Amino acid sequence: AGQKVGVGQRQGGGPGPTGGKEVKVEVTGESVESDKLVIRGIELNGNQMLGNGGRDAMLLVVQLGMLTAGESLLRLHLDNTGVSDDGVDALAGCMEGGFAPRLQVLWLNDNDVTDRGAARLAGAVGVCMDEVQELYLYRNPIGGGG
Repeated sequence: AGQKVGVGQRQGGGPGPTGGKEVKVEVTGESVESDKLVIRGIELNGNQMLGNGGRDAMLLVVQLGMLTAGESLLRLHLDNTGVSDDGVDALAGCMEGGFAPRLQVLWLNDNDVTDRGAARLAGAVGVCMDEVQELYLYRNPIGGGG
């Protein structure tokens, strides 16, 4: 079973990467051997600054995932982070390139994903995300075309 293995928080103090905003990161994992921990989930919910960076911010999320979990990443929670179509496009491209091949849960609720982003994500899920069991896009401005 997963356990919380680390929670990091940084309060920004003015100009800089966080723009004076708090950054919250939660990583969950499990011990598979006495000296080895495998990261299974990354939770970045509520970090509005991610959306401001669009594609570049999402590429940083992917790098975080690759550095901490690699192929063992099962859950990625990005609710209420301001993710836009550009961010979804970057995430989908990385997944098509081999990022998180075992991903089972992807939360993108309360963001800025439109029809274009939803269609792009659906294409990636159909091509390379065979393990996905939960994909949430609630409360995004997605219309009938998404």
